[in-house]
Amino acid sequence: MIKGFNRFYIFILSCFFAFNPINLVSQEKISWAGLSYMSQANEVESLYPFSVSLEKKIQPLLREVTLAQDKDYELVTSELVDSDLGDNRTIVVALDKERITGGQLGEYCFWEYAISAQVILYDSESQNILSIFPVGKRRPYVEETKDCSPQKRDKKRDRFRFCQMYLGLETDTNYSDKEFEDNCLNVNSNEINNGFINDISTAVSKISITDKKNIRFVGIGDVSVQPRALEILSGKEEYASHPFYKDKNLSFDKVTYENWIGQTFAKSISSTLNVPIVPPLKGKAIGGSIPLTFSDSSQVANLQLPELDYSFDIKIRGFKMVKLDETSLREARVYGSYLTVSFGLEGMHDQSSKIKNGYVVEKVKEDDLSDWQQFDYSTEIIFREFADSLIKLDKKWVKNKTDLPFKEARKYFSYVKEKLDSAK
Repeated sequence: MIKGFNRFYIFILSCFFAFNPINLVSQEKISWAGLSYMSQANEVESLYPFSVSLEKKIQPLLREVTLAQDKDYELVTSELVDSDLGDNRTIVVALDKERITGGQLGEYCFWEYAISAQVILYDSESQNILSIFPVGKRRPYVEETKDCSPQKRDKKRDRFRFCQMYLGLETDTNYSDKEFEDNCLNVNSNEINNGFINDISTAVSKISITDKKNIRFVGIGDVSVQPRALEILSGKEEYASHPFYKDKNLSFDKVTYENWIGQTFAKSISSTLNVPIVPPLKGKAIGGSIPLTFSDSSQVANLQLPELDYSFDIKIRGFKMVKLDETSLREARVYGSYLTVSFGLEGMHDQSSKIKNGYVVEKVKEDDLSDWQQFDYSTEIIFREFADSLIKLDKKWVKNKTDLPFKEARKYFSYVKEKLDSAK
């Protein structure tokens, strides 16, 4: 009788510790550093003016939403971390782009607002990056005004639009001072939709903190615009120069465009397969490290980028728009993007695939349309399809979108998937 009682008692205790949320093993603590800016301290306000001005609103919301996400570790503010107990890893959000680009489009001004960041897990002592996930948002706006010069822009409205991108709201058509108060400054965490804050918090929740003996790093190696594509992007053929990537002299900015291509591809792979991808950071990284500055400029970090074990190289080969159909009222166009993606050991790529996409657009014949926005959409779509094909390869997609026989494509995509899994 006593033995039976002991067995019953042990069973009850086992169930209690198994299912009680207050279990015997506490979660590992990871420090939350919040929002930072990828730049030197003296450049923060010039590179990220709207995010800096919104930080008092965005930073607490980001912290609240991110800490509330389900994770397999405990995310705590830095003052609660005890490095003596081994709590020496930190998650930081490093903004790397805040930009408004565009210009005249027929009788209107066409603008694109873009913001992106890297969600980084790093070792607080060595400053070495352990994993990195890219996130970003783009949003177009069309304005009925004749003067499309940046100097004439309504800076307060620009600030409102970036705020809404963070929050996932779209009420710009009702813009007013009251709208700015109601749908930016007074928004709480329960009203946030699918915005940049949510993208960041989701990326944070997917970070794996498991210690691995043989960690592998995969990233974007070389991104290069080929000569023919450069002619097209620079406006030397049938299309105007790409309006979203301009340097200070208003010429096509090749480096910025290559960064966008690399980061967009990295985001597609990372979000689809939940694997950290080291992005290209041309113009941001200095000697293998990236400088991070916090808004008060009192804290500065220089995080060490990992050396890549495997990398993707991307070549942008060209673009072509073709009219598919035309009536007196409507017009159908297909926007083609042509690229090559190779993958392998860093500096020793032996497998590659040409990829292409045709993005079909129907429009009212007399309406103005930004060709380069459609080409960008076409490129984003083929990147997402490439990532999806790493999970499930479709024969029809291989035939229509690549230059590989299906047998070779299966070998190529399986190889890439295997190496990406080693980086998780």
